[in-house]
Amino acid sequence: MKKLISVLLTALMLLSALPFAAFAAVPATGTTGGCAWTLDENGVLTISGSGAMGDYGWTRNASLDPAPWYGLEISEVVIGDGVTRIGDGAFRSDGAKNIVIPSSVTSIGRSAFRDCVTLESVFIPESVSEIGFAAFCGCERLEEVNIPSKVTKLNEALFFGCKSLKTVELPDSVTETDAAVFDECTALKYVDLGASLTNIGPYMFEGCTALKAVIVPDTVTEIGEEIFYGIDGFSVVCGEDSFMSGYASENQLDYTLIEYVWKGDANLDSALNVNDVTDIQRCVAKLDFFTEKQRGIADMNGDGVVNIIDATAVQREIASIIIV
Repeated sequence: MKKLISVLLTALMLLSALPFAAFAAVPATGTTGGCAWTLDENGVLTISGSGAMGDYGWTRNASLDPAPWYGLEISEVVIGDGVTRIGDGAFRSDGAKNIVIPSSVTSIGRSAFRDCVTLESVFIPESVSEIGFAAFCGCERLEEVNIPSKVTKLNEALFFGCKSLKTVELPDSVTETDAAVFDECTALKYVDLGASLTNIGPYMFEGCTALKAVIVPDTVTEIGEEIFYGIDGFSVVCGEDSFMSGYASENQLDYTLIEYVWKGDANLDSALNVNDVTDIQRCVAKLDFFTEKQRGIADMNGDGVVNIIDATAVQREIASIIIV
């Protein structure tokens, strides 16, 4: 009996001494559209070649027509320079935390990164002019995203359910939005809709329970149904006599006229108070993110940087202390 126990303990010790690589991903290779793909033992999926990737299942059911690497152990995705289009459903439900997209890519397909629940960061290059339906839907850990200046339309459910997304800033190129673009983005606090948007799609901010302020341009002349369904305690920032200010009045929404936002009013609620100090401190600590307009308002000393000096300046302004 003692001998048997000794043998078992020895076996366990040998197993524990095995290198981590023994449990690494199984390497694989193949083709996708006009490109090639490889998965190495570290779980790095690389797409290489010239041209567009293949298209795969993009509807709600991920198991229908999946990508050839679907279900494999993936830790990182690298898309090589030369790839021009990320296919429909290409990386949905993958386990990557970070994704590198090269400047050769001009289009991102439908549901391309849908349900990538471990994805934390992605940078979309300025070369991209189209981002498809639900491309980042369900990316629950994605905190920050950029939208390139060539994009003119935000497609339906683009960021639906991105529950860690905190701030969104649209470029002036965006003129149109479909339904439910930011639906159920429960951490979203600040949104700047740019300078050229003409409509706000239905259910745009439904379920965005952390929302504090949305900056809406005067160019908006059409608003869909239930854009703020299920939320309260936020402010719409808009121009005087704008379509949005009329909508806010009719629907009994709090709104702030952009012309009367105070210097230092970081949360854009038309009141300078301790909440603005707290928001600046959270931004400095990278717990929250500001839009570019907010940064300009919070930058009390005009040095181009939002830091603790600005928070102190707001405190002094609140206390009506003037330092000569």
